[in-house]
Amino acid sequence: LDHILDTIGNHIDQNAAEGLIYQLQEGDFITRQEANLMKAAMSRDILILKLPLWDEIRARLLKAMLLSLLSQ
Repeated sequence: LDHILDTIGNHIDQNAAEGLIYQLQEGDFITRQEANLMKAAMSRDILILKLPLWDEIRARLLKAMLLSLLSQ
């Protein structure tokens, strides 16, 4: 988990976030439903923000979701 969080860093763009989510689903770390929910939250259409602020918020959201899902 620490390696994944380090990979995300302080910012992540939508394509990288979706790629990471795909890898986690393919590795059976998260379910298809969890992956779909996470991808929806990562979409640039959710909030109208300028870069790099949106990439920073996306990184924080992704980290929070992964901590919740993978720390169980």
